[in-house]
Amino acid sequence: MLNGEFSWDPANANSLVVSAVVNAAISMALQAGDADSHQTYNQLKQVLRLFSAKPGERILLFASPGFPLATLNFEASQVVEHANGANIVINPLDARGLWTVRSGCDGGHL
Repeated sequence: MLNGEFSWDPANANSLVVSAVVNAAISMALQAGDADSHQTYNQLKQVLRLFSAKPGERILLFASPGFPLATLNFEASQVVEHANGANIVINPLDARGLWTVRSGCDGGHL
């Protein structure tokens, strides 16, 4: 901007467009992750309801690649409270440590 007049800079415009596209992609990825995490919590709640109706010692082995808790603290608290109230033990297992890459294969395998 010179003397209060607008000056057009194509390089700056391109970086603004790229920045907007990247920010939109990040936002979409975070929303998809939150939706997946929310669905996981709902499924955990359903499993806990079924477990709480069963007699005896109840242990749930929860294998997961992990998910952020920052946005879903309320759902996490509900799951923990329900499990504690029903004397259900939840043992988490980080599934990321179960993957290995075999030579000659394209992907990871358990």
